[in-house]
Amino acid sequence: MWGKIEQLIGVPDLHVADFGTRRRHSFLWQEYVVEAMASNLGDAFTGTSNAFLAHKHDLEAIGTNAHEIPMVLAALAPDDAALKASQYRVLELWQKTYQGALLIMLPDTLAQPSF
Repeated sequence: MWGKIEQLIGVPDLHVADFGTRRRHSFLWQEYVVEAMASNLGDAFTGTSNAFLAHKHDLEAIGTNAHEIPMVLAALAPDDAALKASQYRVLELWQKTYQGALLIMLPDTLAQPSF
């Protein structure tokens, strides 16, 4: 871990966030990594998706939308054209709802080549 952090220090325009909660080794390891990145990467470390760790360490709680959102619109699509358009519709609705904030998305949920 330290070797990787050292490689990231000073990289221009770097923005790194922690999204390790779902696949972490343990809570303590995730907390250790989050603390190490925050203290060594400074502003390049943008936060963590773990709301508890964000609160505890005064970091930005950062994350993505739920994967179910694009899946629902895809499931409701009445035909192939609507299915293809559904992923773009999710992005439009999300952007309209949050008016330019919270624009981190995982649009590849269905791994459609068209998207």
